[in-house]
Amino acid sequence: MREQEADLAAEEALIPRAEWDAAKLTRTPSYARISAFAQRLGVHQAIVAGRIRYETKDYRKFAQLLGTGEVSRLMAEQK
Repeated sequence: MREQEADLAAEEALIPRAEWDAAKLTRTPSYARISAFAQRLGVHQAIVAGRIRYETKDYRKFAQLLGTGEVSRLMAEQK
């Protein structure tokens, strides 16, 4: 129960529910809309893209905004 409360508090702190609902990004997402929304709220695009992916349960969308594969690439560079 505490973990769920913490998740909701973090979610609300990053992207307030009222802002999220008004933006309707899960209906008509696009890179431009994600970028504009993230900039307006002062959060990284990955936060917005990740929320879209989570709420739509489509984890293939907007992978470029999340830095998919970046950790592996950075680890390989360290060798």
